[in-house]
Amino acid sequence: MKPVISETLIHIFLKNLEALGASWELEANPIAARLALLRYLQELKRPEILAWRPEALPLPGLAEAMAGIGLTLIPTQRRNLNPNLLVGLTSADAALADTGSLVLHLQEGRSWLPGLITLHHVALLPLDRLFPDMAAWRRAWMRTRPQDLASTLIITGPSRADDIELHPHRGMFGPGRQHVILYHASGQT
Repeated sequence: MKPVISETLIHIFLKNLEALGASWELEANPIAARLALLRYLQELKRPEILAWRPEALPLPGLAEAMAGIGLTLIPTQRRNLNPNLLVGLTSADAALADTGSLVLHLQEGRSWLPGLITLHHVALLPLDRLFPDMAAWRRAWMRTRPQDLASTLIITGPSRADDIELHPHRGMFGPGRQHVILYHASGQT
């Protein structure tokens, strides 16, 4: 299921992310990614983050590290959502280089809501989850996790919409800002 990651593939993905209006950081390993995430979340000045359960996020010790700097992961509870939670944190189960898209699978403790209803979506992406395109991703997942295809969400950049006069607006129907923290899961550079 793991695609071969090349610098060219990473470059294509980052170029397409930027074209969509998303921001990103590329880190050498999970420790650097965790530090980058903590710094980024601190800069947002929002102490509570709507998020997947900590064990569903690919950075070990994240909840404890966040608590150490005054940040709290708030697990998604559909019947008890706080409208003041403006930042959402998820991981991406896959990413598609040719479109800059993130793929999320709905599972226990991993709601789509942090990536859909907050004003600012932050996503973690281990680079071994980067695929050239949807066809390559689908082939890989059909071999190993076909049951997940039925509950898949593909997010392609921040929310964009045009009003009746064709003036563009961000964040009307989803997060107006998207930030992706990519990292080498095994620590290679």
